[in-house]
Amino acid sequence: MLSYEQEIWPPSLPVWFTNLPYIVQAPVGLFVLSITLFLALIGYFLATAAWRIVKAYVLHNDGYDHIPQPQHTSKWWPLLGDLPQIRHAPPAEAHIAWARELNSEVYVYRAIFYIPRLIMADTKAMNYILGQQNSYNFPKPEQTRQFLDNLLGNGLLVAEGDIHRRQRKVIQPAFNVSAMRAFTPLFFRHSNAFVAKLAQLVDDTKGPAEEPVIEGQSVQSVRESQAKKPVFDISHWFARLTLDIIGDAGFDHRFDAVKLPIDEQHDSIVSSFRSLMKMVTSISITEILLINLRRIKGFAWTANIPTTRRRVIFNARASLDQIGKSIIETKRREIQAEMQEAKNSDGTYNEKAFFDEQEEIKGKAKDLLYLMMKANMAPGVRDSERMSDAELLGQITTLLTAGHETTSTLLTWFVHLTPLPENKHVITKLRAEIEEHFAGRDELDYDALMAMPYLDNCTKEVLRLVSPVVNTERTAVHDDVIPLSKSYKTKDGKSTFNSIVVKKDQLIFIPIQLINRSKNIWGPTADEFEPDRWDEIPKMAKETGFPSHILSFIEGPRGCIGNRFAIAEFKAIICTFLRSFDYDSAGWEIERKQGIVVRPRVVGQEELGTQLPIRLQKV
Repeated sequence: MLSYEQEIWPPSLPVWFTNLPYIVQAPVGLFVLSITLFLALIGYFLATAAWRIVKAYVLHNDGYDHIPQPQHTSKWWPLLGDLPQIRHAPPAEAHIAWARELNSEVYVYRAIFYIPRLIMADTKAMNYILGQQNSYNFPKPEQTRQFLDNLLGNGLLVAEGDIHRRQRKVIQPAFNVSAMRAFTPLFFRHSNAFVAKLAQLVDDTKGPAEEPVIEGQSVQSVRESQAKKPVFDISHWFARLTLDIIGDAGFDHRFDAVKLPIDEQHDSIVSSFRSLMKMVTSISITEILLINLRRIKGFAWTANIPTTRRRVIFNARASLDQIGKSIIETKRREIQAEMQEAKNSDGTYNEKAFFDEQEEIKGKAKDLLYLMMKANMAPGVRDSERMSDAELLGQITTLLTAGHETTSTLLTWFVHLTPLPENKHVITKLRAEIEEHFAGRDELDYDALMAMPYLDNCTKEVLRLVSPVVNTERTAVHDDVIPLSKSYKTKDGKSTFNSIVVKKDQLIFIPIQLINRSKNIWGPTADEFEPDRWDEIPKMAKETGFPSHILSFIEGPRGCIGNRFAIAEFKAIICTFLRSFDYDSAGWEIERKQGIVVRPRVVGQEELGTQLPIRLQKV
């Protein structure tokens, strides 16, 4: 008689399967197994969503029952939560609308499968979470860190805790004011080359045509062009300019993105980087399900499932790392030679000779990676404090991402906002200030560039109104109580709360754009582009404690280390651009599209991707 185990194993198989040729049984079996696992996962998510709904509406013990929540408007809310409202609105607009509707800067909305999302836009809460004392107690979520690590490597953007603290200590000197003074001529050199290229494109434009004649120009745009007044995508060219700048200033690499036509650009760094960015901006429903699956304990391994997207990212990173290793080794040899020259006769190091604040050789500033490596290799740095080569590789990809995408996007939004009828006076006033300060010169030094008050107002205002990154996330390392700046009404309106209890691993959503456009902070004109508001900063804005009273660069130890670099670069480009060109809207409706950063897109031309067509002419 068969034992119990023998009776149930192997399990009986369907007749149709056993009748298949043996050679096809394996692939068919894998397919059936995949479908079964997929349905099981869907079942798991549905059951989890049902349990969350029971806890919220029947048991009233999900921990969020007292916090204000927006009304669900989708008939699929048990499965999709409030995501349809978010997806159908421009980036960050749903979050802003909910905060104003609820009259609360702390609330909860529901994501897919009814996952709760705790929104924290209270300024005191932000200072608590992001500030010096608690920043490392609220790191990025594990899934986000893993994704960024796969994409960028373990650079400053990804590192947390002691690793981040150590990296920042070594990297910080590369971004000090002395370094920015040395980089400013580089910003102007590339900006002047940029406007010279655009001037050539303007001169070569004979009028409308049937086919694009300028890179970054669509058929629709070329048909709207006029003689010496081309219509083309300015965001395409700003991206090429900032790529050239970060290549040169970041690690002494010449991309020549502005100079060379795209079909003549064969730079491996550029092609690999673009492959990475494409994988970030194009994500399938399967990837969305996998991302949510990774949030479940025990399922982190699904991040290693060999998808096409994962393979492209792996190959691009491998290419970037190979090139990066060569760059690092070249700089290491250069620094080692300088270390030998800095030795005293007794073999000790002359710190002053080795470590002047910002070296210049033949009038050219050293690049950021060189400065990082020099600080990293300094004799006084303990081995335990030095960055590894893997960490240095991570800094290269981090520089490319943070130093290229965000600045070009900010420039693009500035050029979109300023030709609008209600903002035309901004260009007139700003151009007058620029001409007064330049006084016939081609460039300014860093201190003179920073001493232009209206330019500073415009820079802060575009950062406030259209921050390229609209939100970020943090998670609690341990149970905590987050203080709030005031008492908020509970969901039923019968009581108030002035703090939020968070549990270990609690996800906290930080809505940067909501905070920057808070009417409680900036008054009734918070949604408008008003550079003059910075002449008389509202009392509530001064009391936020944020850098420049906005959250675009985050704050605290995890704040953007390259904010000085980005601001000086932005100002140099805007000055050079406005001294050379007039520009106007192409006349099409522009919407915002969420990616790594928020970019403009023409309504009705969605198939062309993100773009900002403008009509350009010489001053």
